[in-house]
Amino acid sequence: MQLRGIAVLLLLLLLGEITSGCVQKESSKLPDAGSTAPSFLLESTRGDKVDNQTYTGKHVLLAFLGADSHDPQLDAPSRAQVNQLKSVQLQYGVRGMQSVIIGEPSAGASAAQSREAWTNFEYDWRLAPIPVLVDEGSKVRLDYGARQLPHLFLLDEKGDVVQQWRGLQPSHVLAQALEMRLGAPEFRQP
Repeated sequence: MQLRGIAVLLLLLLLGEITSGCVQKESSKLPDAGSTAPSFLLESTRGDKVDNQTYTGKHVLLAFLGADSHDPQLDAPSRAQVNQLKSVQLQYGVRGMQSVIIGEPSAGASAAQSREAWTNFEYDWRLAPIPVLVDEGSKVRLDYGARQLPHLFLLDEKGDVVQQWRGLQPSHVLAQALEMRLGAPEFRQP
């Protein structure tokens, strides 16, 4: 019985190595600060075609999220990040910043099912001021090298990468970076 448990453990470790090797090969290098962000063209849950040029002239907080895997442990950080995105959008949207969510498609779901799940997500979280784009096939996420979700990128008004964060980020961390570029939010002005 103990030998069988060791065999299962070794098999899981081997599978983890194979899987991480596959992800590593698919993922490209993370864009460096100061470099032009990889281009993309995605459809929003509202049916609009959105690309990098859509937000030229604005600072963009691009958030790669995975909140529809039906696994609460995997989804929790991305779902929690939504609250921070809503907060900074409310504070800095009037200063020329736009939060944008790029949603990871559900594993095993069709494109229509993923789009419907993200549309429901947008409605449930009341994300009207924040566009939600669905990254079918995860191509854009891989172009950005965003392996861990959530993964956020701050882009300047020219579309260059200013900063990035891996994992869940509290509002004050995002606000600090935005305040350095855009000034204090409206409610903090004298």
